[in-house]
Amino acid sequence: MHNKRIVLIALALTAGVSAAGPAQIETPAARFHERAAHLERPRSLRDAAALHTADHAREVDARLGGARLPETRAAEEARRTVAVLRAYAATGEEKYFADSLRRVLHLAAWNPRGGTAHARAPQDSRTIAWTLALAYDQLSPLLDSAQRNLILSPLRVRTADLYEDVTLDADSLAALAAIATLLAGDVPEAKAWAQYAAPLAAKFHN
Repeated sequence: MHNKRIVLIALALTAGVSAAGPAQIETPAARFHERAAHLERPRSLRDAAALHTADHAREVDARLGGARLPETRAAEEARRTVAVLRAYAATGEEKYFADSLRRVLHLAAWNPRGGTAHARAPQDSRTIAWTLALAYDQLSPLLDSAQRNLILSPLRVRTADLYEDVTLDADSLAALAAIATLLAGDVPEAKAWAQYAAPLAAKFHN
C-alpha cells in the first residue's frame, strides 16, 4: 500500500478535507479520534470510481468466485481482496460485495497467533489487519453482528500486536493510524491507537 497517501487520507478524513491537504495532519490526536468516530461509513476508498478502470474490472471479474490463496501467499490474497473491495466501492454491485465478503472471511479465519502472527511475519500481519479494517469499513453496514465479529475479532488481535510493538517504523505507524480511523466509534481501543499513531505518523510523512 502507498503509505504516505494512506496516512494523509486517514488524517484528512477526520478534518473533512481532501487527502491532498497535508496541512491538516497536525490535527490533535484526541480530536482526530473523536471526529473519525462520527464519520459515516464507508470512510475509505473515496477514489474507487477513478481507480476502477476497465483493466481493473477485467482483473477482478476473472477472479470472482475463484480460488483463495493460503497463508503463505498472504500479501497476494490481501491484494486481491482489496481489488474486489475497490470494485464494490466503485459500483455497489452485489457480485463484488459477495466476493469481497468471501475473501475477507478467508483472511479473517487465519489464526492471528499462527503463521501470519505479528511476531513471526510482521509485514503480513500488518497487511492483513489493514485489509480487514478496509473490508470492515466497506461491508459492515450490510453485515449482521456475527459477520462483523468474525472480522473484528482477529483484526483487534493483529492491531493490538502492532500497537504494542515499540519498534514500529513509518509504514506501520501509517497503517495503525489508518486502521484507527476506520474502526473509530466501533472499537474502544482504537482511541488509544489513534492517539499514539496519528501524531507520529504525521511527523514521519511531513
